[in-house]
Order: sequence, then C-alpha cells, then structure tokens
Amino acid sequence: MDAPTDPPLPRGGHVPVSPDARACFEDSLREAVGRGDGHLGPEHLLLALLGDREGNAMHVLARLGVPTGRLSSALERAMAEAGPPQPRDPAASA
Repeated sequence: MDAPTDPPLPRGGHVPVSPDARACFEDSLREAVGRGDGHLGPEHLLLALLGDREGNAMHVLARLGVPTGRLSSALERAMAEAGPPQPRDPAASA
C-alpha cells in the first residue's frame, strides 16, 4: 500500500484556507498589533485560539483536560516577561 501524498499546491502560490483559519489569522494579527508587536508569532496564534471559546481548538484542549485559563495566563506572563523581540542582526546569519 502506497503512503498517501499531499495534494499539489495551487498555481500562483495562493493556498486556500478555511473561514475558521482565516479568522484565527486575523485575530492573531489583531493581538500582535494591539500589543504593539512588530511581528506575528506563534504566541499570537495561540492567544487567538484561546480567545475563541467556541472554536475547535478549545474543544480539543478541553477534551484533553488542558486548563485553558491557566494556559492563557501563563502565556500572557511569559510574553510580558520576554518583552518585545529583539531585531535580528543580519550579519549574524551571513
């Protein structure tokens, strides 16, 4: 039996996303902009997922017994402690 393969990407580089995924990206962008962050990172995506109380991610986390309130608080604390990300030094990657 052959292993399943991923479908080919559409031409033109546009990858279609579901309305729920689009809403999550938009919410995560609002999180980043609202915090004055100059980047969009996984922390913003997680905050957006945690903010959607009726979303699929919350249902999965609840079934797994993840204390989402504590997770959200811990993420907020970690982001506050870390402060804004430092700009990359282009010379370091050369």
